[in-house]
Amino acid sequence: MNSRKFLCSSILVISVILTVLVALSIAGQADAVKATLTGKNEVPPALMDAINKTQLAKEQGKNTGGNNTGGNDTGGNDTKILDRLNDLRGLKLNESGNPEKLIGSAGAPANGFYAFIKKWGTQGSGDGQFVYPHGIAIDSSGNVYVADSGNSRIQKFTSDGTFITEWGSGGTGTGDGEFYEPTAVAVDSSGNVYVADVGINRIQKFTSDGTFIRKWGSLGTGDGQFGYPGPYGIAVDSSGNVYVADGPNHRIQKFTNTGTFITKWTTPGMVPGFPGYPDVIAIDSSGNVYVSDHFNNRIQKFTNTGTFITHWGTKGSGDGQFDWPLGIAIDTSGNVYVSENTNNRIQKFTSDGTFIKKFGTEGSGNGQFRIPWGVAVDSSGRVYVADDHNFRIQVFLWKPNVLNPIEPPIAGFK
Repeated sequence: MNSRKFLCSSILVISVILTVLVALSIAGQADAVKATLTGKNEVPPALMDAINKTQLAKEQGKNTGGNNTGGNDTGGNDTKILDRLNDLRGLKLNESGNPEKLIGSAGAPANGFYAFIKKWGTQGSGDGQFVYPHGIAIDSSGNVYVADSGNSRIQKFTSDGTFITEWGSGGTGTGDGEFYEPTAVAVDSSGNVYVADVGINRIQKFTSDGTFIRKWGSLGTGDGQFGYPGPYGIAVDSSGNVYVADGPNHRIQKFTNTGTFITKWTTPGMVPGFPGYPDVIAIDSSGNVYVSDHFNNRIQKFTNTGTFITHWGTKGSGDGQFDWPLGIAIDTSGNVYVSENTNNRIQKFTSDGTFIKKFGTEGSGNGQFRIPWGVAVDSSGRVYVADDHNFRIQVFLWKPNVLNPIEPPIAGFK
């Protein structure tokens, strides 16, 4: 009897030791995974070895831990854990049984989400407050410019939302440096700021601190004129050329950075005889021009001379569908981000319109929107959204899933 008790006790102690060793092994692998997520590109040797052993066991139809006294497959559980670590790290096993990165858009791990990281703004006319923030742009230093339409001004912030300066405040006006509901803002490579002023049908150009440089435009249908209300969208290419979405006249106009007219083109409609209504405009690093068309619920892509390339989108709430698309932005990898007024979300696409990701729902919580308008992406991949009817700016960042995410997915994130 005593020998049997001793044997049972020994088995219990050994089981506890094995459990601890397995836990420490898994914890070590988790630490290795976390280490790689903090900036290392190489696969940790311990994780590499464990993955390879697991793959070999799978191929041989075995498990890595043997059978326990109850006949259960403990190795199967280890395999599941390693598979999960692989998945969290953004790895997959190739045909040779070696781990390789499982890459999603823009070189990011395929598994992840857009996490809310910051917001600023409330309703009002003080510094850092907004009344219907529409357009948003980011300069090469990461400073953020917002077209505060209801306050008829431009506000400038650091990338974390610290107020820097403003200009155009003091009510609506038609003088140099004054605005009447500015809707869009763009920044060139020299830091000059261009503003589309919908109420006065003109473009104004400023230095980065708001000093007036020049203006052009008037109400009309001629070259260099804009329809009412408009213009709504503006963008600048790497050569300093300025593109304006002249919605009421159903066309795009292209200018030099001094306002000299270069060319124009109309945006074809979905239905013959029904021209497109270009709202907001963005340009990628190759000079291709992307235009949001809220009447036809689509995005159109052109060359910088106006040659049509492709389009995508239909009316609806499914992936790749739109309901009143307005804001549009391009990241450094050429991915396209589109904000939708009615669906209250951001959708992300490849440059040819293939759907990648979406986030956002209607509401006032973090990561929710009430008529998202302007959208911009900085060089680090942070996505800035002008949340129009919540009177604020929200910032998001792609994060891969990890064992214990710092910020778990929030409502509306896919």
